[in-house]
Amino acid sequence: MNQINILLSEVQTIVNSYSRINKMSGQSFNLFTLLRKENEEVPLHSMFLAELLNPKGSHQQETLYLDLFLTQLGIDDFETENAVCHKEYYTGVIRDNETRGGNIDILIRSVKGEILKIENKIDAKEQRNQLLRYHNFQSNGRLIYLTLPGEESKVHEELGRLGVSYQQISYKKDIKEWLEACIEKSATVPIVRESIVQYLNLIKKLTFQNINKEMSKEIVEKITQNKYSFEAYLAIRKTENDNGIYKEIVKTDLIPFFEKFAFDNELEVHNLEKSLLEKREKFVGFFFRNEKLTKYGLKLSVQFFNSLNRHMFYGLSFIHKSPELHPVYETIVEEAKTVMDKPNFLSEWWLCDTNWLEYNNWGEVDTLYKMAFGTFQDEFTSKLKTVLDMALSVIEEYEKNLVNLNSITID
Repeated sequence: MNQINILLSEVQTIVNSYSRINKMSGQSFNLFTLLRKENEEVPLHSMFLAELLNPKGSHQQETLYLDLFLTQLGIDDFETENAVCHKEYYTGVIRDNETRGGNIDILIRSVKGEILKIENKIDAKEQRNQLLRYHNFQSNGRLIYLTLPGEESKVHEELGRLGVSYQQISYKKDIKEWLEACIEKSATVPIVRESIVQYLNLIKKLTFQNINKEMSKEIVEKITQNKYSFEAYLAIRKTENDNGIYKEIVKTDLIPFFEKFAFDNELEVHNLEKSLLEKREKFVGFFFRNEKLTKYGLKLSVQFFNSLNRHMFYGLSFIHKSPELHPVYETIVEEAKTVMDKPNFLSEWWLCDTNWLEYNNWGEVDTLYKMAFGTFQDEFTSKLKTVLDMALSVIEEYEKNLVNLNSITID
């Protein structure tokens, strides 16, 4: 136990050191992660890349960044002067055979008719025949497949048989090196330069090349410095694998937090221990109720699509399966579109629900850390209370109108 304490103390010293570096450099502050989810392909990555690649972009550096991009990719036969850059370029309806159509993330067209087609993948899965469809649109154009590590398509061999060629590029190397070249050439435009610096920091984080990598290297050296440090590390790993950390965080941090949320909002909470400790099966969850929600057959719910508390979603669910639709439901559905992130509507058990990808796996140690010591509790309070307040507001307005209508009828 003493060796474990020594190891933890040494690791904490390393962590504190890098935390000070982060604080001094300001690397933790990043507008991209504040305003968007880090892995959003279209509204973040494709939009920013396309803006830099556009000779008519707001950066006002004309073809500078596009030229640097082509140099990075070894493309020397593309006319950049007066080239046009499109985001989410529509190539037509995806028809039954799925060999044509869809939206190309970034399409660049030269005045000579040369075409670059860039398919950008961060976390999303490759769609059926996606690269084939984009190849078939202007098949003489160059098709580029951009992923974090620079991996090949999942159907690489099949594409080869169909005569589809594409260039694999990565965020880890190609985009990183291109952005570094852009920064070097942007000394006279400091606002643009600093924007690119912030985006580069995000790319380094997503590809594990930021300051955390250096910190991890020091921690690994500390663990492997001798037999006793390694044994202490193995003991810590065993604790993690035995699910002890999960149970301790749930008992000491999460369940008390959810109970406090219920108390603060005059709700009753149900199934906490059952769903989080006892029965961690597919579709288990916990929920909050009060008299008003119950009157309309609703409850504020958190559920997990998979076992071991994975793939969390939340929203308003029905107390009983497939109830008769009520006028209140229609208004709640409309209001949910304004307060929830990409909600789903009206299934057998749910009036409206949405996924919460940031906390996708409650069994992961990193996720548990954020839930116990990060921003999860504030985010949960904000998101769930917003849905609750919206539902109660709709119900209150409905009942007020009902009273007014009855009053008019009596008069």
